Amino acid sequence: MHRTTIIAITIILINIITPLTTTINTETSIAPIKWVKYINPTDKDDGAYGTCIFGDYIAVVGRIEYNYTPSNIAPHPYIVLLDRDSGEIVREWIGEEIGGFANCISIGDKLYVVGSTDSRGVIYVFDENLNIVDKVMNSYSSVYESIVYGGSYIYIGGVILKDVDGDEIYEFVWLVEKRTVDLDLVSSREIYPGPRYSGYLYDIDVNSVTGDIWAVGWYYTYINQTFIGYPLIAILNNNLNNVKLIDYPEEHKNYLGELISICFDNNGYAYIAANYGVAKFDPRGNLVTVNKKYYSRMILCIGNKIYIFRDPYIYGYSRHVLTALDNNLNLVDEYVLSRDIDANSYFWPGKASFDGESIYVAGVDRALGENNWRIVVYSIAVEQPASTIIYPTTTPPSKTSSLTPRKPIRIIGDKNFTQENGVVSGSGTADDPYIIEGWEINALGYDDGIYIANTRAYFIIRNCKIYWASWSGIHLENVTNGKITNNTITNNSAGINLWHSSNNIIEYNNIVDNSAGIDLVYSSNNVVKYNNITNNYYGVRLLDSSSNVIVSNVFVGDGLLVYDSYNNTVLDNTVNGKPLIYLENVGNHIVSGNVGQVVLVNCYNITVTNLNLSSTTVGIELWNTNNSVLKYNNIANNGGGLVLVYSSNNVIEYNNIANNKAYGIGLEYSSNNVIVHNNIANNKGEGIYLLASSNNVIAGNNFINSRQVISYHSDNTWDLGYPMGGNYWSDHSCTDRYRGSYQNETEGDGICDKPYPIYDEGYNGYQYDRYPLVNPVNITLPTTTPVTTTVTTTKTTTTTISPTTTTPQTTTTLVTSTTTTLMMSKTITTTMNTNTIVKPSTTSITVLTTSTISPTTTTSPIITPTTTIATTQLAPPLIQNPIFNPIFIALPITVIAIPFISYGVINYKKKRDEERIRRRIEKIIRDIDELLNR
Repeated sequence: MHRTTIIAITIILINIITPLTTTINTETSIAPIKWVKYINPTDKDDGAYGTCIFGDYIAVVGRIEYNYTPSNIAPHPYIVLLDRDSGEIVREWIGEEIGGFANCISIGDKLYVVGSTDSRGVIYVFDENLNIVDKVMNSYSSVYESIVYGGSYIYIGGVILKDVDGDEIYEFVWLVEKRTVDLDLVSSREIYPGPRYSGYLYDIDVNSVTGDIWAVGWYYTYINQTFIGYPLIAILNNNLNNVKLIDYPEEHKNYLGELISICFDNNGYAYIAANYGVAKFDPRGNLVTVNKKYYSRMILCIGNKIYIFRDPYIYGYSRHVLTALDNNLNLVDEYVLSRDIDANSYFWPGKASFDGESIYVAGVDRALGENNWRIVVYSIAVEQPASTIIYPTTTPPSKTSSLTPRKPIRIIGDKNFTQENGVVSGSGTADDPYIIEGWEINALGYDDGIYIANTRAYFIIRNCKIYWASWSGIHLENVTNGKITNNTITNNSAGINLWHSSNNIIEYNNIVDNSAGIDLVYSSNNVVKYNNITNNYYGVRLLDSSSNVIVSNVFVGDGLLVYDSYNNTVLDNTVNGKPLIYLENVGNHIVSGNVGQVVLVNCYNITVTNLNLSSTTVGIELWNTNNSVLKYNNIANNGGGLVLVYSSNNVIEYNNIANNKAYGIGLEYSSNNVIVHNNIANNKGEGIYLLASSNNVIAGNNFINSRQVISYHSDNTWDLGYPMGGNYWSDHSCTDRYRGSYQNETEGDGICDKPYPIYDEGYNGYQYDRYPLVNPVNITLPTTTPVTTTVTTTKTTTTTISPTTTTPQTTTTLVTSTTTTLMMSKTITTTMNTNTIVKPSTTSITVLTTSTISPTTTTSPIITPTTTIATTQLAPPLIQNPIFNPIFIALPITVIAIPFISYGVINYKKKRDEERIRRRIEKIIRDIDELLNR
């Protein structure tokens, strides 16, 4: 047997780490234990790893040393079902094969259990009587260690023994599988950081906020006859085709040892239990904080508390201890669970579970002797957690009461952090950063209020007031290690501008009445949090900037704009008191409800419907998002209505897009979209602009604007042929004396006798709406009186945590979920003039919508997986126009409504930087500038 095999098998069989000595107040730490159950099916070593809720039972899985035959004394897989109320044993199951179970989940009336039997990873499915319903076994030497349900699919993590390099040296390689609930394999991914590495994957979990799958464990390599181990995190998307590895070598100051168990809070932050501590990571895998005092091999997230299960050395024995931490990993309380058992007790790597009232966790002890492990199961009462979605407050830390006027500050290079340049203290280290504070800077006649470039020193800009700069209130260029906090920045072209800068923090600032509030350009790994961003044309704008964190900001009268920027974490922001919905790399979802703004990046099959979006930078933004539908939305009084960039095969229909300050709809580099049955009216710029966007169908819309269309290098279809017609144009001189496809037959037909010309400024010349409509189309957004089939009401408590106060404020919200039916039209297609049309028929779908009854006016948005289940016959959409009544445009039911990226044309001015105006058209920039300067 190879050395790597021996070591790995030893780890699997033992899974015990020498306990650390800990001091606990054992007089006051009384655990609220409901019951304890001791289980010892044999007189040998029995053990438990994981628990899961299974109907009225708690399932405990592990292994026991069982004499299945006189000669067969070895570990065997074991399941026991306990009554959740009493802890009494209901039934047991013992497997014939040699091996054991590691973890379990339940889906409906089925119990899914993973482990290893006969040296191969195995998945069992049981019914409530513990009859085997299904079973899958890996064909390689392997172990399935963890299982999690991701909403539609099962994800399984473990290891597989392979000769990776073909040198007859076998290593354990991480393995993650995606399977259906019927155990059909959808995809699998082997994770291997390099040659001569072997490792162990302990746990996986799904981040419900991002949809990513996280796997945790460790890898080791053999160097100079020494084994060197490293903790490792792998973050995979839900298709397992993209992996991000995060490792922390031993010399790292926050070295954690083996990463063993993981859970997520409701905001998408990960908490990982390890040999030498507990760590918190943000949703992108950046380390937030570490508590090295409390090691653990099992972790559970409930509300705003993190529970870890430990076995420290107390009064001469290792004892079971439950430790409660807050979400910053500070100690809240500790409970000694095995205080009355004078014997060594341990928790093995596994999973605890929670049913809304009690925690269930299984461990082992040696109360029956050193060679006789006993299973111990605890039921521990836990207070029902409140909601942990933390909405930002509008109150930053208190400011300095008086400010000193001075001229603008300009610092280039670390050596120029001087008193003359506004530095009041500090030496530029992480522990003693340069401080620039207490200044009032009138930057009239200057480019920037504070300009810092080409620095690596640590510095803080705080408690300053900056206004009237022609470019930026604060401008950082090629800068790292800066913090901008608690400043007031008003009436500048840009409030705060980061250019080619990384690892900076922008927090607790008031940024008001600028053209752009916060601009990040070619900048990564920055944090923007807890800022009040009010009445700027753009609130936060990301241009070619990735891997930034935008969290807990309050937008009022503006919002977020994203352009060519990926892997950003955008969480817990509000727009006009309503949630900002940002989705990236997400598919098959519905967005509906009380939403302030919608931004989609790299998404597909997203439905955005029944939203009322106003007073934001752009109502809906779509970046590289395809095969989606946007319908029944009111998008009015924003900077821009909606925009698509690099987005194709989407449907925009039955929306009211009106009274926006710039454009109604924008398309950039986007093709094969269908834009029909929209009211595009009274937008101050143009009704629609198109930049390098061709092969789109734009018909059946009302264009009632001072400028209807700007087209540049775009060639599109503006009508659906005769008799379906084209669009209504408010500025068209229209007569209706004739009919027919050539409009040469006597008698009117509701179609103008002359085409409507659309001029393309990119040398394509004139295009035409050949059959413009005489009268506006009556487009009515449905009120959707639903047919209610199910109603579920839950009571949640939302806790608002202020950065400056210690007493949380709570509001109670009643959320009612109802299953409703919405109006759709069944498509029966024919082909005419290369355009797809449809004759009317009716069908229906069922979708999940949510109404909220609250003491406040705040309601929660809905983001749910899409559903297309036929139930009841519904009426087709209402179109009061004789041209469109008999025939409807083909809009596939399975396509889902999507948010559109109203990035539009960016008015981005900066000296000497020609890159900043790439992809922009000078004429449109002038048009937008005129609007902004009115």
